[in-house]
Amino acid sequence: GRIVKDKHYDSRRSRSPGRKPFAERQAPTIRWSGLSSTVAVEKLVPGGLGMARHEGQVVFVPGVLPGEEIRIELSEAKGGYRTGRLLELIKPSPDRVKPACPLYGRCGGCNLQHARYEAQVGYKRSMLEDCLRRQGGFGADGILPDISIETGEPWSYRNRQQYHILPDGQGLGFRQRESRTLIAVGDCPVASPEIRDWLKHLPVPIAPETPPASLQASEAEKGDEPDGDGRYPVFGANGQLRAGSGDFRLTLSGREIGFAVDGFFQSNVAMLEKLVALLTRWMAAAGSVGTVADLYCGCGVFSAFVPETCQQIVAVDNNPRNCQHARTNLAPGRCEVREEDVDAWLQSDDAGSVEAFILDPPRAGLSRRLLGHLLAVRAPHLFFVSCDPVTFCRDLKDLRASGYRIRELVLLDFYPQTSHIETACWLELEQP
Repeated sequence: GRIVKDKHYDSRRSRSPGRKPFAERQAPTIRWSGLSSTVAVEKLVPGGLGMARHEGQVVFVPGVLPGEEIRIELSEAKGGYRTGRLLELIKPSPDRVKPACPLYGRCGGCNLQHARYEAQVGYKRSMLEDCLRRQGGFGADGILPDISIETGEPWSYRNRQQYHILPDGQGLGFRQRESRTLIAVGDCPVASPEIRDWLKHLPVPIAPETPPASLQASEAEKGDEPDGDGRYPVFGANGQLRAGSGDFRLTLSGREIGFAVDGFFQSNVAMLEKLVALLTRWMAAAGSVGTVADLYCGCGVFSAFVPETCQQIVAVDNNPRNCQHARTNLAPGRCEVREEDVDAWLQSDDAGSVEAFILDPPRAGLSRRLLGHLLAVRAPHLFFVSCDPVTFCRDLKDLRASGYRIRELVLLDFYPQTSHIETACWLELEQP
């Protein structure tokens, strides 16, 4: 997720105002009952946990796959469900493989390395279909929308990562799963080649007070962590690498795009190019459009590729650094960058005359105010990008009830080896 800890905190990927990001929250304490049970895993749910049942009660278990028979220790019941801890794999799935990373299971990043990649994609499709039924209201007639899938490289794909200097200065680390404890990282198989090479040649010891220039963090980041260690984001692509703070420029689908290394930018450039191509194709097929509003625009990537069939672009983001980059990345005559909260922009005069919206909201999905605005304005086209299938399908249900239909729905596997699901959907207002 996106965490920018300066005076212009950007909450685009945060869950809700006033709530700490996951990395800053203490993991809930699980009280184990001492009871064990043999159960069958029915499916994976969003977040990658396996769902099983013990005496009719739902149990969520990490590190398992559908169809497996397992013996687990049960937690005490809480909120109508239990958590399970794997004790024995009685009948493994044929999709199970040995994880490629020696830190797998401890590191807080990947959670699907124990499944072969083709199976991971299938599980993600099933999770999205389940959300379409449960939150989206589909399937009463047995019919679900068609889902296209875009995939990329399953390894060495991640162009952005965030590290922490280890307390003894002997390298860098990631957070341990559901913990604030750091574990040392000397390599990461999902990181881009530029980052992996950089990790191999880090000088040690690394002093937390004076990191080397290649790791220099902004003053705003230093000291924000309760235990005193700063965050050190790293971005590597196209043979270049920059760590800590500062700007990065790369060529994306033939255009040069600039952004802040310690701000938000998609972490898989190859898949971002596929998403950009998809949105560009959809917008061109939509035909002539007066004004397009790109909401939660970040540094303006989507706006940069809006086709000439769209006459005017309004790009809205609440982060000054994002807006500064967006003004550099976008043609000034055709695009206006508005530095304000999306909900505040909805009160402006031009918000009511938009004919197409590009929507890329935080994990919490569309705010009630934004959803209400979309239902009232009834723009002919919505291009909806989401990083959370549960909130996406919830919002999709309301939009469909208001007269929108799905033209295309695509699952984009931005983050192989994890359960993360990114979707893109073209919604068109049905004519009465």
